Amino acid sequence: MSHFGSVQWLTWAEFSQGRLVGGFCDAVMTRASKAGIEEVDRRRIKRGWGRKAALFGCSPATLGRFWAGKDLKKATLIGIFEAVEITDWSRYLIESDDRVLTSASSSKAKPDPISPPDKKLWDGVPDYPIFYGRTKDINLVTRWLCEDRYRVVALLGFGGIGKTALTAQLAEHLAPRFEGVIWRSMRAAPSLADFLIDLLETLAAEPIEPRPSQRLMADLISRLNQHRILLVFDGWEELLGGDYGGAYRAEYRDYGTLLADLGQQKHQSGVIVTSREKQADLTLLSTGIRSFSLPPLETMDAFQLLNRKGLTHFDRAAAERLVALYRGNPLALQLVASKIRDQFDGDINKYLQQDTILAEDLFMRTVLDQQTRNLNPVERQMLCILAQDPEPIDREALGVRFTTQLATPISTSEVLASLERRALIDRITEAGQVLFSLQPVVRQYVQRYLCA
Repeated sequence: MSHFGSVQWLTWAEFSQGRLVGGFCDAVMTRASKAGIEEVDRRRIKRGWGRKAALFGCSPATLGRFWAGKDLKKATLIGIFEAVEITDWSRYLIESDDRVLTSASSSKAKPDPISPPDKKLWDGVPDYPIFYGRTKDINLVTRWLCEDRYRVVALLGFGGIGKTALTAQLAEHLAPRFEGVIWRSMRAAPSLADFLIDLLETLAAEPIEPRPSQRLMADLISRLNQHRILLVFDGWEELLGGDYGGAYRAEYRDYGTLLADLGQQKHQSGVIVTSREKQADLTLLSTGIRSFSLPPLETMDAFQLLNRKGLTHFDRAAAERLVALYRGNPLALQLVASKIRDQFDGDINKYLQQDTILAEDLFMRTVLDQQTRNLNPVERQMLCILAQDPEPIDREALGVRFTTQLATPISTSEVLASLERRALIDRITEAGQVLFSLQPVVRQYVQRYLCA
C-alpha cells in the first residue's frame, strides 16, 4: 500500500482481494454456516416457498450461491435471513478472513463449500407426531409405488381428510426403500422452471444454471432414473382454479406437463401428489399414474381421536353418529371434539341435539371457503339445488331442476363431473342407480353462504 498525504492508496493486489483498509473499500464477503442454511431452509419450507422464491428479495443466481454455501455480500445474506424472520442472523455468519483483513498476516484459508450430507436426503418433510390409523391406505400406496411400480400416485380428497398427514407417514414408511425424500409444498409455487431448478439443486447439492423447462425436465428425469428418490408435491390444488374443476390457473398451465412427464417417462423414482381437487383427465395422462380418493377415518380410529381431544367417556352410539355426521373427517372431528369438551361438558348427545353443526367454526370458514373458492356460477347453482334436498337425487331429476333454472343450456353431467373433481359432492350407487348428495357440513355451508 502506498500513501500520498492523507490519502491511502491500495495496490492492485490488495484491491483485487477486496481488502478493507480504514473503511476505504467496503468489500465484505460472508457466507452462511451450515446451521444457518438449514434454519433458512426449515423456515422457507414452513412458508411454502421454493428455494428460488422471489420473496427472498434476491435473484435466482444469488440464492443458488447461498444454498451452495458460497460467499455473498454481508448485506445480501442479512436480507435472506430477515426474509424468513431470522433476527439473530449474526450467529449464522462465517466471515471470509482472506477477504476482510486489517493486515496481510491475518489471512486464513478459504473454507470449502458445504458438501452434500452423508446421510440420506431428507428435505422438507414436515413432522406429524400424532397420527390415527390408515394402515390399509399406507399398505395400498406402498404396494402401488414399490411393487406395481406406478411412477405417480395422487392422493385426493376433501380438506381436512388427512392427505398431508398420511403422506408424511408414508414418507417415513417408504424411506428405507428410497435413497432420499424431497417434499415440496405447492403454496406460492414459483414458475415451473424455477421449481425444476430447486429440485435439481436439492438433488445435486450445487447451483443449476437457468435453461428452458424442457431441458430441466430432461435433467430431472435423468437424475430420478439414476437414483431412487421419493418426490412429494403437497397441495397441488393451489395450481388449479380454472373455469371448471381440475383446470389449471393460467400461470401454472405448464405444470400439467410435469405430472405427464413424470408419469410417462421411464425412471426408478416415485412421486406422491396430494390435492383437494383432481386434475382433469389425470389418470389418462399415463398408465404410470394412479389416483386414490382418501376414504373417511375408520370408526375405531376416529374414537381414538376423540379420546385424545378429551372425550374419554362417551356413549358409543352417539359417537358413531358424530363420526358419520362429519364423514370421518379428522380435522372436523378434532374441532367439534374440542367444542363438545369445552361447551357441552364432553356430552356428545347434548351437542347432537342442537339444530346446527359447526355453524361458525374454523372448519366452516376456512376449509370450506378454500374448497369452494373457484366455483363458477353454474356450479354454485347445482350445489344450491342439491342443498335443498337432504336425500340423494338421481341425475335425471337433477337435470330437470337444473336446466329449468338456467338461461343457457349446460350439460348436467359436465357440471356434476366438475363438482366431483372439486370433492364437493358425493356419488352413491343404490340398487344400480347413481345418486348425488352433499355431506351435511357442505349442505349447511352451501345454504348459509352460497345460496343466501
